[in-house]
Amino acid sequence: MKKSKNEWTLVDYVQVKQHENHQPFIDSGKIIAGFLAVLLTALSALKYYEWPIDSINMVALTWLHIIGTACVPLFLLCTGYLMIYKPVTFRYYYQLLYFLINYWCLGLFIRLTECIIEGKTFHLWQSIVDIFNYSVSPYAWYIELYIGLYLLIPLLNHMWNYSRQQQEHVLILIVFFTLCCVPSIVNVYDKIFPTYFQSMYPIFYYFLGAYYRTDIDGTKREADFLRRGPAMVFGISLISLIQNVMLLYDVKFEERIFNQYFSYPACFIAIGIFLMCKKYRHNLKLVKINKYVNKFVLWIVVGSSVVSIPVFNWLNEKSHISSLNVFVVLGAAITVFILATILYSVMYYILIKFILRKRKE
Repeated sequence: MKKSKNEWTLVDYVQVKQHENHQPFIDSGKIIAGFLAVLLTALSALKYYEWPIDSINMVALTWLHIIGTACVPLFLLCTGYLMIYKPVTFRYYYQLLYFLINYWCLGLFIRLTECIIEGKTFHLWQSIVDIFNYSVSPYAWYIELYIGLYLLIPLLNHMWNYSRQQQEHVLILIVFFTLCCVPSIVNVYDKIFPTYFQSMYPIFYYFLGAYYRTDIDGTKREADFLRRGPAMVFGISLISLIQNVMLLYDVKFEERIFNQYFSYPACFIAIGIFLMCKKYRHNLKLVKINKYVNKFVLWIVVGSSVVSIPVFNWLNEKSHISSLNVFVVLGAAITVFILATILYSVMYYILIKFILRKRKE
């Protein structure tokens, strides 16, 4: 006899939720997160961080950095929304092997290409070491972060789904926000709040995405949340910009507690972008493109150094910091992102279709 919804066990609840339809806005969110990561790479490669913030131009570039720091939180928010109903199974953990094989192939490709472009000698053993210690690319630590989170996801899901009441979910978020983000608000001038658990920010952002999926998605309150997206991005980024300029004016940009991935601006800007992606509709062609690109967006981020070397070297030769502006950085980031997308879409097709025999979804 069919159970009523009130009689569902936790297992029944998870199994039903797993079969919900694909969410196109998640693909858009992850792709935007990937572009923001490339944007930070462009700022670094074009030497923004080596010059003092002493002009309108540098202030505008600082604003780009503030927006860019939302890349990791946004990716984790999307992951939390998408994966919150994944159960603990051997098959789930076995699928990680495919991801690792892709990363190992990508790492070797990065090292080989860099040696060809820069005229260096290829050392196989050193390349293998770099791959396994996640130094093969400036942003290979994204892979390290993802692997750790992937291993924890079913356990985090069990914790979250076991707490079925919204009040319990809110309490979990308050605890993690206090541990991860509150220090970036109160420790601006001196340490007066514990910072030991700030490194748990991936779990906090994952639970934020989970909260939207389980407690907001499809409710009457959702429309109110969606309307706040653009205002949240603009307002928080403006507040953070004022704070950064006031504390760092006329000195080189420094990573402080209030301008990193676990800071309150990165948190709320990522939430705002997430809400904007959720609000705006996508046409069918864009949905198909986003779904395909999303499959290798991590490749684009980690492997963007391959295509960025010639692009950024050329820009550094042709321009000076005085001519560096928002449009140059955005243009460089867009160029690198598009070239990396083309390159890794070809690699993805070759690896998945012909070597790994893309498994059925």
